[in-house]
Parts: sequence; C-alpha cells; structure tokens
Amino acid sequence: MKKPRSQSGFTMVELLVCIGLIAILVSLLLPAVQYAREASRRISCNNKLRQVGIAVVAFHDRHRFVPSSDSEYGQLVHWHFQILDDLELRPLKSLIDSELERRVNWDVFTGRSTLVSAFSCPSDSACQEIVMQHYTKLLFAPSNYVGVVGRSFERSDGLFPDVVRVQKKVRFSDVLDGLSNTFAVCERPIAKQPLVGSWLSSQEYGSQAIGSEETPSGWRRTYSAYFSIANLFNCDSVQFGRGDVRNPCDQFHGWSHHAGGANFVRADGSTMLTSFDTNREVVNALCTIAGHDYVAD
Repeated sequence: MKKPRSQSGFTMVELLVCIGLIAILVSLLLPAVQYAREASRRISCNNKLRQVGIAVVAFHDRHRFVPSSDSEYGQLVHWHFQILDDLELRPLKSLIDSELERRVNWDVFTGRSTLVSAFSCPSDSACQEIVMQHYTKLLFAPSNYVGVVGRSFERSDGLFPDVVRVQKKVRFSDVLDGLSNTFAVCERPIAKQPLVGSWLSSQEYGSQAIGSEETPSGWRRTYSAYFSIANLFNCDSVQFGRGDVRNPCDQFHGWSHHAGGANFVRADGSTMLTSFDTNREVVNALCTIAGHDYVAD
C-alpha cells in the first residue's frame, strides 16, 4: 500500500506571520532610507553653499569689495547676479546685462523666470520651481541662499548691509572679527505665502539679505514704500531657529529643512552647520563684522 505524499506549502497562519515580519522590516528600513537621502541632500546643499561662498570671495578678490545690489545698475539686481560669472553662468549674466543696458523693466528680466540650481537647496522642493509672490502675484525664480545683513536690517552691521541705509561697499578689511568668525550667507526655505526669495531682483527687504534677529513689522515705519508688504503678516519678532513654511513670518530669518540646524557660509568661503539650539548671542556675534565678542572654534 502506497503512503500518501505529504502536502508542502504555507498555512494561512504562517503566511500572515511572514507578511507581518516583512511589514515590520520595511517599517524599520524606510526611516533609515529617508535619513540617508536627507543626509545626501544636506551634503549637496552644503557643497552648493560652499561654491556660493567661494564665488563671493573670488568676486571680492577682483573688485576689492563684497558683491552688492548697489551696482552700476542701482538696486535693480541682487548680489546673486554679481557672482554669476564665478558660478560659471556667464551666458546668463551676459543676457541679463544686455537687458539692463536696454532698460528692460526689472519685473520681466529673463532671470526672474530662470531657475539657477546653484541657489537652491535639494531639501527644499519649493525652490525647484517658479514661485508666485503672495502680494504682487508676480512669478519669480527663487533662491534658498541669502546674505547676512548683520543682527538686523536696522543695524546693518554684517557683510551684506542694506544699501539703502549703508551707503558704502563692504571690504574684507572691514571685517574686524576675522573672516572665519563672520557669517556671510545662510539658508532660508521658500514660504507657502512667499513675500521674498527671488535670486535676481525685487523691491522687498529679505530677498537678498536677512538678519539674525528682526522686527519685520517695524520696517514699514522706516521705509513705507519699500517695505510695506512685510507688514502683511504682522511679524513682530523673528530670529534664527527652527521654522515652518506655513508660518509666513519664518521667511524673515535663517533656518532650513535639515534636522538640527542650518548651513552658513563664513566670509572666508568655508561652511558651518549651525545648530538651532546655538546661543542667541553667539549667532548675533557671528552675523556681525565687528563685534569682537566671539571667536569660533
């Protein structure tokens, strides 16, 4: 008499256990993958900022002053435009130069709708596409990287002071704290309701440089025509720290989507990831050019 052949395969219980184990392994793996991807984006962002810092240094070496919006064309363009040559974007700069010479209106410059990868952080998806300004409804190509005006617009004691208030070009010889102890450029994500962020041109403070601690609502009292839109959201006080793109006031201070901190470029072209928990006075000191009150490690 023949023996019956044994049945091979999984029971329903065994199958459910296998599916459960696979689900657990996937749930454990996904955070690690996301962490690795964000670490890669942060490194890429840091490298881009380093290139911007090197471009600022190269511009200063040629012209003996830090790039400024107060150029031969007045305040029609930001400092970002001045370093395009050093970022190997000479064709774009030449095209915009020709438009400036022909007195093309600033809000239709070619560069206002030209995305520049060198000015965008991979961790901010909003900076990968054209943005509509919340108040004027004008479209613009954004930038995550802004100059450091100092502690505030009112003080303008940093490497990129507001040219309306400070009628001079800053030189490295003016940086009494030392180039390695002075922040030049920082990160700032694009807000859901953007008032600032254009890399080429605008008429709003906060697009080309911001301070470590600001009172945006007070800008209107200083230059009502120039800064009136900053009062839309009644942002009484902002400072470097964690932010949220849904909070429109956070677009007026430095922060990033990176876990724990934001990248800064020092005046010597080197970069530094600054923790959001860094002492407020330390950040303020690093944002000035002549504070004499802090020396970085």
